[in-house]
Amino acid sequence: MDDDKKRSCPNCGHEIVYTSPNSFYRAQKEKRVCHDCRYKLYSCGKHERTAKEKLRFSRLCIGRPPWNKGIPMTEVSRRKLSASMKKVRERVPHWNLGRKTPAEVIKKLSDSHRGQQSWMAGKKHSEETKEKIRKSLIESFARRGYSSKYNPVACKYIDELNRSRGWNLRHAGNGGEVEVCGYFFDGYDEKAGIIFEYDEPRHHLTAKKIKDITRQVRILEHFKKLEKHVNFYRYDERDNKFYEVGL
Repeated sequence: MDDDKKRSCPNCGHEIVYTSPNSFYRAQKEKRVCHDCRYKLYSCGKHERTAKEKLRFSRLCIGRPPWNKGIPMTEVSRRKLSASMKKVRERVPHWNLGRKTPAEVIKKLSDSHRGQQSWMAGKKHSEETKEKIRKSLIESFARRGYSSKYNPVACKYIDELNRSRGWNLRHAGNGGEVEVCGYFFDGYDEKAGIIFEYDEPRHHLTAKKIKDITRQVRILEHFKKLEKHVNFYRYDERDNKFYEVGL
């Protein structure tokens, strides 16, 4: 008992005896209180904070940096730590080391993580449904005040077509683009039955080409169902080419 360390509680002054020097020095450094004061300070009453919350918000724990903050580990300590961890890994290897997961287990894991299959799996929307979806999106954007972007260079080109060919194409700069079957036309003359699309260089991308062809076919089929003849023209800005398309 002669080697025991003693200190007074900073809260009540009660004498505390420590049998371990490390415990004594750490308690002295962190200014720990005795067991009775700890019970009173951090008791879990019905309408009080929990012990963890009291411990977190107490003046004994808030704002105190860790004891080894700013102290770099020496090279000797690093080698010792590395050697000890290697021994632990050798003594307690990973439970799945050298094993191969069976195909049945892999399939079960795959099925469990796959989730519920979509109700649209293997199905496709009809053309009527796609048109309804496009129109509903246009109405939704209009209600929220969104407006589509347009190319002022294309508007100037359409104005030149109107002057040179005597057309009356409506575009974003002279009344707004016209919407038909869920698509907006760059230029449209309803009386003459003329549709015009202005293709920037990005329309030469493969994905954009496919979309343009699909859109073109759907538009022409729509007017065919209405038994209305239309002439569809396009202008390729990159190749400086003006041409007429059809089904």
